[in-house]
Amino acid sequence: FTKSKIKSRGGLIDGARVIEVIAEEAGLTGIKLSQTKKPLYITATDLNSGEEIVFGFPQEFKPRKRTGFKNYYRPVFCPKDILITEALRATIGLPVLFKPYPMKLKGKKMALLDGGIRDTCPFRLAAYLPDVKHIFASVLGYAGEQKVDFNHQDIPHLFFQFLDISTTLSQVGNAAQDALFNEQNAPIVRIVNPGIFSLNPGAFKKSRSIMLSAYHTVKDIFSKFKKMQDFWHKWGGGQADNFLKPRWKLQKLGHPESNIFCITDLKSPLEKELKRKSLKRRFKKIFK
Repeated sequence: FTKSKIKSRGGLIDGARVIEVIAEEAGLTGIKLSQTKKPLYITATDLNSGEEIVFGFPQEFKPRKRTGFKNYYRPVFCPKDILITEALRATIGLPVLFKPYPMKLKGKKMALLDGGIRDTCPFRLAAYLPDVKHIFASVLGYAGEQKVDFNHQDIPHLFFQFLDISTTLSQVGNAAQDALFNEQNAPIVRIVNPGIFSLNPGAFKKSRSIMLSAYHTVKDIFSKFKKMQDFWHKWGGGQADNFLKPRWKLQKLGHPESNIFCITDLKSPLEKELKRKSLKRRFKKIFK
C-alpha cells in the first residue's frame, strides 16, 4: 500500500465508521455502560503493557475470595462510565487492520486493541466475578474438524484461520486450567461453538444467518435435557451420549474435578445451507 491508501499509520482502518454503523443498527448511540439493565463487561488488550483491560460500570471488578490460592489472574479494571461504543471501539481493533484506540488510565497511556488477543472467550473473567455460579459462553471458530484445501482459499481466509488457531484454541484450554475451577463450589461452565467455519469475520451480510443458525444449535442442545438443572449438572456417560459424531463434538476441559464442557456443532444449519449452495453452483458449472 502507498501512504495515500493507508488511512492510519497505526492500521489500515481507523474504525470510527464501523462503530457508527454498529451503534445505529443496535440502537447504542449515546448509551453508557451504566445504562444497561444487567452488568456489562467489555474487554480490550493494551499493546503498551500487554494487560487485559476490562470496561464495566457501575459494578467494579472485585475478584471473589479464594480458598488457598492467590489471585494471579489480574486484569486491569477501567472504572469509567464511558459510552458503550467507546468500549466497543477499543475491543474491535484487530492488529494491523484497525488503528489502536488511544486512552489514558491513571495517567498511563494505553493503545487498545481486540480483547481476544489476551482472551478471546473470557469465561474466566466471568468466573472471577462475585456470586457467579453458572457461565454460558460462546466461542466462534476453529474446532479441528475442517477438511479444507487451503491451497484454494483466499489470503484473508488463511489469515483468520491462523489467528484463530493461535488464539482461541490455546486460550480456551489455558483458561480452563485456572486453579479457581478446581475449588469447591467453583462456577459451572458450558461453552458452545455453533460451528460457523466457512465464513470469516468480515462477512457482515451474513450476520443474521449466523445468529439464526447459532440459535437453532443452542435450541437443539437444550432439547436434550428435560430440565435446565440437568444441563448444569456434572455430566457423565449418559449426557455424553447425547453429543456424538457426526453432528456433535464434546470436550471435557480443565482439571478432572472441574465442571467445564465444550460442545461444537459440526453440522450447523448455516454450514449445511452453504454446502448445499456450493453443490448447486458446481452442478450448474458442470451442466452448462
